[in-house]
Amino acid sequence: MRLLVMYDLPMTSKHYVKEYTKFRNYLLKEGYVMVQQSIYSKLCLNQDVVDNTIRRLEKNLPALGNVRALQVTEKQYAKIKIMVGHKSLQEQDQNDRRMVIL
Repeated sequence: MRLLVMYDLPMTSKHYVKEYTKFRNYLLKEGYVMVQQSIYSKLCLNQDVVDNTIRRLEKNLPALGNVRALQVTEKQYAKIKIMVGHKSLQEQDQNDRRMVIL
């Protein structure tokens, strides 16, 4: 499963820029990968992980702006059509395959 977080935050003052930076850094620290500007994706193993991730996200939301979360299956996410541009290196490296080391 993937959790997509999309946001639009105000950048009209230094205070808002600081809140934007804090929120973006939180996403990166939590393992989200930038899909495109203001859209981040995180790979989640199951529904429990998605629920916990959303709860943590809700605790770290900025005061103002617009933040949305969308849960999709890996099969749905794989069907994204890139119309212009290409996948980032981070996106190419992220998949749902689990590595087992014996």
